Amino acid sequence: MNMKKLLATILTLTLLACGLAAFAEEAPAQVNEKFNTLIEDGEFIIQVDAGEDLAWLADDMEQDPSVVQLAYADNLEGTFVARYSPVGDGDMTVGVRRYAGIACDEVMTWDLHVENGAVQEVIGGSYAVSPADEEIDASLLGEWLEADTQATALTIEKNPERGWDIEIVSPVSHGAYVFKTSVLYDCELNALLYDKGKFWDIDGNYEEGAELGEAAMAGTTGELALLGDEQSPVLGWHDDERQVDILFVPAGEAAE
Repeated sequence: MNMKKLLATILTLTLLACGLAAFAEEAPAQVNEKFNTLIEDGEFIIQVDAGEDLAWLADDMEQDPSVVQLAYADNLEGTFVARYSPVGDGDMTVGVRRYAGIACDEVMTWDLHVENGAVQEVIGGSYAVSPADEEIDASLLGEWLEADTQATALTIEKNPERGWDIEIVSPVSHGAYVFKTSVLYDCELNALLYDKGKFWDIDGNYEEGAELGEAAMAGTTGELALLGDEQSPVLGWHDDERQVDILFVPAGEAAE
């Protein structure tokens, strides 16, 4: 799958379940089979056929507890159950997510309408799931260059266990560092996430593959966001601690 097809697939998966209450038949069959919801005594209840998978989490509503609050969430005999209680009238989105490490690889959301102290109906929602790593490999692996100057280079290789290993080299004229980490794809953010980034400061004598020694900065967090469009794929790198922001394009397109 090339980058154009990957972006289109992710967009389709996200949009397919929008308006879930009204267009449930349009959602993939596995979505309907895995998720069950009901409104009972004014509360909204979500049931996920999780089996022995304990990686599901429910929105805690810390972002906005003004309409509903999470009253309960637990795994009961192979079913992950979450219950949301009404707090005030209005519309609010709730959701459940499955995490594999730091990345969300499946997410389902529901847009709730609350009125007269009770959840009245589901007015929309969304669903997204991560493709297998193998389906993304062809879109990511290889060389990328900084979009504006082509000075900073990004190399992406397959991690033998899961995800991908990345290396970014920025010359003395553009930051003078080497960055390395492993990344995982997050289907909700449409980005490659990391939480163990390492920076090494280099000088003009650095040669590719040289011993780097102890990292100047370790344990950084950040992402490579999948940006652009089907015609012009772009990876947007942001590191939270180093406050680096760079746009990368495939090396072939940078040359053009």
